[in-house]
Parts: sequence; C-alpha cells; structure tokens
Amino acid sequence: MTGGSPTSLSAREHARTLLREAIVPGVVLYLLGSSLRFAIITVVALVVLDLSMDAATAVVGDYADNVVLGSLTLAFTGYLAVAGFPPALVVGVPVGGWLCFDGVQHLRHGETRDDLSVLYSHDGGPLTGILRALGARVLEPFRL
Repeated sequence: MTGGSPTSLSAREHARTLLREAIVPGVVLYLLGSSLRFAIITVVALVVLDLSMDAATAVVGDYADNVVLGSLTLAFTGYLAVAGFPPALVVGVPVGGWLCFDGVQHLRHGETRDDLSVLYSHDGGPLTGILRALGARVLEPFRL
C-alpha cells in the first residue's frame, strides 16, 4: 500500500488517465502515418484542453467543462465553415450549441453531476433502453 493521501492518490490517477487519454491518440496518429511532430502537437493540445477544462470546473463549477468544450466546438465549426467546408455547420452548431446550453443551464441552477435531477435508466430492450436514456440526457437542460 502506498503512503499517499486520498487526494494525492486521486491526483496521481487523474494524471495517469490524462496522459493515457492524450498519448493514445498521438500514438495512433503516428502509426497511421502522421508525422512525429503532428502527433506530439496533438498530445500537447489534448493535455492543455483537459487541464483547461479541469481549471474551468474548479473555478466556475461543475459543467463548466461543457461550456468550454461547446465553445471550442462552435469556434472550430466556424473556422471550418469559413475555410470552405460549410457542411460542418450541420453537425458542429447543434453539438456545440447543446454543450454550451447544457453547461450554462446546469451552472445557472447549481446542479452538479452528483445531483442529477433525472436518474437515467435503461428500461426496455437493449436498443430502446439506451435510446430512452440518451433522449432523457439530451432533454435534461430544457427541464431545468
């Protein structure tokens, strides 16, 4: 057994998870033929993104990471549209808009992930239960 406190253990576990979630995409990109430089830039960008979302959550509150991710999604969608790929608007605007709306609504009402107002269940068959739970989660910010 290690002698660390529970917070240091969870911090170490979070660091391992962060590195694993950043390094795996970088290695996959490199193995699929991207340059080493691009793979390293991707790993660094993913680490910075995760740390900025953690900082937003610590400073503003739970679900602030949704607002950060939604804003980045909307900004990247706008970039793609201006760069000559307007079909990105079809997916990027609804996804980024929903993430922002969801985060703002939960922050406004002081709800955290621990205090979900609706417990999502998978009642029904394998397909219908998952679709019901997904539908309940997508409609959650409208119920607040």
